[in-house]
Amino acid sequence: MMEPGRRRGVSSLVSSLSLLCVVLDLQLDGVLGVSPVEIEQHLEMGRKLLAAGQLAEALSHYHSAVEGDSKNYLTYYKRAAVFLAMGKSKSALPDLTRAIQLKPDFLAARIQRGNILLKQGNTQEAREDFEAVLLRSPDQEEAQNQLHKAEELEELQEEAHKAHHRGDYTTTIQVLDRVIELSPWDPESREMRAECYIRLGEPRKAILDLTPAARLRTDNRAAFLKLSRLLYDLGEHHNSLSEIRECLKLDQDDKECFAHYKQVKKLSKQMDSAEDLISEQRYQEAIDKYESVMRTEPNIPFYTTKAKERICFCLVKIKEAELALDTCSEAHQRDPQNIHILRDRAEAYIQLQDYEKAVEDYQEAREFDQDNQEIREGLERAQKLLKLSRKRDYYKILGVSRSANKQEIIKAYRKLAQQWHPDNFQSEAEKKEAEKKFIDIASAKEVLTDPEMRQKFDSGEDPLDPENQQGEGGRGEWPFGFNPFQGGNFHFKFHYNYAMAMRRPKYFTPTEVSLHSTIGDLWVSYLGKVYNLTPLVEEYKGNVLLKPIIECAGKDISHWFDPKTKDIRTHIDPLSGCVKYYTPRGRFVHVPPPCPRTDWANDFGRPWWRDSRYEVGLLSTKTRWIRIINTLTSQEQRLEVCSEETLDEILQRYLRYNSHAASYTWKHNGVNLDMSKTLSENGIPDEDEEFYQCRMDRDLYTQSICLYFNDDLTEP
Repeated sequence: MMEPGRRRGVSSLVSSLSLLCVVLDLQLDGVLGVSPVEIEQHLEMGRKLLAAGQLAEALSHYHSAVEGDSKNYLTYYKRAAVFLAMGKSKSALPDLTRAIQLKPDFLAARIQRGNILLKQGNTQEAREDFEAVLLRSPDQEEAQNQLHKAEELEELQEEAHKAHHRGDYTTTIQVLDRVIELSPWDPESREMRAECYIRLGEPRKAILDLTPAARLRTDNRAAFLKLSRLLYDLGEHHNSLSEIRECLKLDQDDKECFAHYKQVKKLSKQMDSAEDLISEQRYQEAIDKYESVMRTEPNIPFYTTKAKERICFCLVKIKEAELALDTCSEAHQRDPQNIHILRDRAEAYIQLQDYEKAVEDYQEAREFDQDNQEIREGLERAQKLLKLSRKRDYYKILGVSRSANKQEIIKAYRKLAQQWHPDNFQSEAEKKEAEKKFIDIASAKEVLTDPEMRQKFDSGEDPLDPENQQGEGGRGEWPFGFNPFQGGNFHFKFHYNYAMAMRRPKYFTPTEVSLHSTIGDLWVSYLGKVYNLTPLVEEYKGNVLLKPIIECAGKDISHWFDPKTKDIRTHIDPLSGCVKYYTPRGRFVHVPPPCPRTDWANDFGRPWWRDSRYEVGLLSTKTRWIRIINTLTSQEQRLEVCSEETLDEILQRYLRYNSHAASYTWKHNGVNLDMSKTLSENGIPDEDEEFYQCRMDRDLYTQSICLYFNDDLTEP
């Protein structure tokens, strides 16, 4: 018998524990429980977000609803609908199954699950769902249609397996096309079709099937490995590396995947490194790296061809034309339609001065890619060089390669110039022939030692061709009328800066402008520029509005214009009070009449004073006189020049008095002058202002420049 005191103590303890459980239960209900109102709010928010297309947010609310009420079949069904909208059919399937478990007669869930199972290729389970629906609702149209598809799919799957078993891969593919149309989420069908494509030699189509198939299974390492190998064989090493990494994510100890991963990673690293070296113009190192690529992977044709293609490119860049030609030709045999190989081989031919074959390669590349601008420009350049080679090839004249440096060019020039100097020949016929050769030799040296002129020649343009000259240049065999044999038995050094002359605008003196003062040759100047209005006069020939312009031929008409607006000056008409052009000499061409008229055409476009087509140069703001003294012949010439002109440009003015002035060194007070600078910049001041202030005749003293003859062949 238990003592009364102990019995009361036990009863008290039991009562206390019961009370504690009740309190804890109430507290847990308050913390963890979700009220029906809150569940309904989650469902409503999920519905609205789903309708708005905010699927992730909608899914979050459906998760909360499911956690709050795990017995509600509709909540699972709605969450499955969100999963399906997000393309996550695998996640939707368990929710649909749970909804059916909670409500076995929920036909909509059975149809949805049957559809998913059908697309996954599970025809047996799909049939069971559709038959269950039809058992309860025999007239359900969707279930009837889907059941027919399930039966058709079973027959097609069996037919595909039979065709594949007998090796009829074309028929297998045709049958599987319909199978995959019915069950696009079936990895087995896609893998079988991929295998058929591989057997038929169409790996890229196989890749299109294996890419989704690898992700349709939870653990499909075999598909990832096969996909990576296919990409690797096709030369897509970066994509191959990505796919084999997916395999290792599933099992990092997979031996086959890891072995393939090491091979792909090594080769990919070598190829990336080689391309980095090329981008840094470290071409020899890139060649070495691509040779390593061929050793790393000698069995896949793509990598050998690619390596040879890039080695060919690098050899062209380092001017190893002979080696480049052999490598490019080997690569071309492997890949005849590769336009980059054809381009690089064409460049190697150009370096070897075989322009006909260069043109042939560029034309062949053009056939494969009509729209490639680089190929089009290369073809045009090769054609120019071919045309040029049939005229005058400066490299061949000097007997040097296209990669020869300046020192090699000058050495070849000196040797040939001494050999072909006319003084070495007696008869007039021999002298004439030697003179022609010497001019070619001197021309070659002039072009090939000037970087800009050499670049033009390498691009297919002869800088000394009369057809390519501008302005006063291009008379006869030598630019700017230069002939090294018009002054005697001399050797010459040529230093005229052709590139600068082509870039700078030409300056004119007022005297030069005044020489163009006839209807057939009419120039004017205004606001610091010189204009040739001869085409305008010809266009409006016989028009009375030309009279003011003809009256001012050869003159400066800056007073006609407003310097700020660069338009005709205006004034207020005293009669009409309107702003009108001020033309005291009378209205001229392109100036509108003071009043509206029907016989005045205003469709001429820009008025002539705003049309840059008529502009021929700039008017000198200050001219000056200089004396040029030839110390060899003691000839002296007084010239009016523009203060803005460089010595190179003044040399052009002097050429009419001494056609080989470019072969002299120009000096002032014993100091060599910089031909790219003006007189003032060379320390030859304009003293007209000082003479005027001293009331002295400026003609009493004129600054002089002395010309000293150069013997180029005796240079050290």
